Amino acid sequence: MDQFLLLKEELTPESDDNAKEALSDTRIMLTLLDINIAGTVTASDTLKWMVMYVADNRKVQTKIHKELDDLENHSGDLRHCRSKMTYCEAVLREVMRMRPATPVAFKHKTLCDTKLGGYDIPKDTLVYPNIWAIHHDPKNWVSPETFMPERFLDKDGSLKKLDKKTWLPFSSGKRKCVGEALAMAEIMMIMALFFRRFSVSFPPDVQPDFEPMMFELNNTPFPQKIIVQKRG
Repeated sequence: MDQFLLLKEELTPESDDNAKEALSDTRIMLTLLDINIAGTVTASDTLKWMVMYVADNRKVQTKIHKELDDLENHSGDLRHCRSKMTYCEAVLREVMRMRPATPVAFKHKTLCDTKLGGYDIPKDTLVYPNIWAIHHDPKNWVSPETFMPERFLDKDGSLKKLDKKTWLPFSSGKRKCVGEALAMAEIMMIMALFFRRFSVSFPPDVQPDFEPMMFELNNTPFPQKIIVQKRG
């Protein structure tokens, strides 16, 4: 943001019109909005869902801790071990499948009268790709309402190749999220550093609520009571 503002100060009446447009107040404000919604809210919501699902699945948490402990004992620095954190990545993939940060992708508009799945769609119709429905369709997933990270792993524990037609928390095509690689790396790092030090659980008298607060472009969990304990 500092660089944007510094460059804006350097603009002169003779500056290129494209540069002036790129550094307009409106463009800078929209960039800030993108950073906040696309780059911050989505990641924090995903991490909240992850803590909830791990807290509700003791066996999953045990496997996460074992993988991280083994890697730390061998390498000493988890920040360079992402390629070896196969189970952790499977957990993240399953969280993103169960509770995609954007339940529907950005709206598009049909350019002409068309047909899709036997339906007539007139020109200029607004169309929302329904990621939530794809992620919970029993035609695509075995027991789609069950949290099961192992669905993303082969028998030898390695990660399966993703089917980008049925797993698309970042949408797909030319307009898919440009921050996918950064988001995956960022969330994986936070996940590893957090679960290396802490364990999570729900209080005995609390029934977790996995029903999301659904909005047009994101879904977030309702406030929950979670016990966070430092690991020995």
